[in-house]
Amino acid sequence: MESEIIKIIFYFFLYSFLGWAMESLYISFGQRKLINTGFLYGPFCPIYGFGAVVLYVLLIRLQGRPLIIFCVGFFVLSIWEYFVGFLLEKLFKTKYWDYSNNRFNINGRVCLLNSIYWGFLSIFFIEIWNPLIETQVTKIPDYIILYIDIILAAYMIIDMIFSSIKATNLSKRIKKLIQLGDSLKEKLEELKKTSSEKQKVALQNIIDDLKLRQKSMRIKVDKQVEKLRSAFPTVQSDHIKEYLKLKVQEIKNKTRE
Repeated sequence: MESEIIKIIFYFFLYSFLGWAMESLYISFGQRKLINTGFLYGPFCPIYGFGAVVLYVLLIRLQGRPLIIFCVGFFVLSIWEYFVGFLLEKLFKTKYWDYSNNRFNINGRVCLLNSIYWGFLSIFFIEIWNPLIETQVTKIPDYIILYIDIILAAYMIIDMIFSSIKATNLSKRIKKLIQLGDSLKEKLEELKKTSSEKQKVALQNIIDDLKLRQKSMRIKVDKQVEKLRSAFPTVQSDHIKEYLKLKVQEIKNKTRE
């Protein structure tokens, strides 16, 4: 029993990596550049790891019965995808994927087409792929698998902490950028109205400092938003919409000038 648990945990990390690799290659091919998909910094996408473990536990005894495997995989993985999407939206106020444009979707979190893919993927996983992987894994001593599990568990916990901080910081940075823009606008108005040379010099120093801070913050936000939208092309969130609206307004202001 202990050996089986150790192996299941190992499968979670293995399929988290393979899922990340599959998704990254697919999106990188479409965008013609290397894209690190997924929420985490590292090469892991836990949604695939958990999905694979659930399939393994539920369906391994159904090997040889593809129709049942398809139906269970169809519903179980769709429920799992919906739950993860819902959880990420509530925790980080961000919709990382959106199937609203697909027919037969539920709140944009799952759709019929993807669910069908999940069903066929379940058949491939149980009937073909996992037996090949299991043949190789059984050759590895249990104590080595245990050490790998411990190391990867520690790594993923640290990665999740830093990735969560990163996601939270994006919203804070965008709010700070908007505040800097408002302060800059206010100081520029003051500069136009003042007649004192001393005050003009002081205000100009403040304006230069605000512009420098604004530029530095914009570079950080641009980089983070670009990376997020590359990894999740349909990503939606209030703070990203707010930032894009700000950029459009800045372009309009430059055009007027």
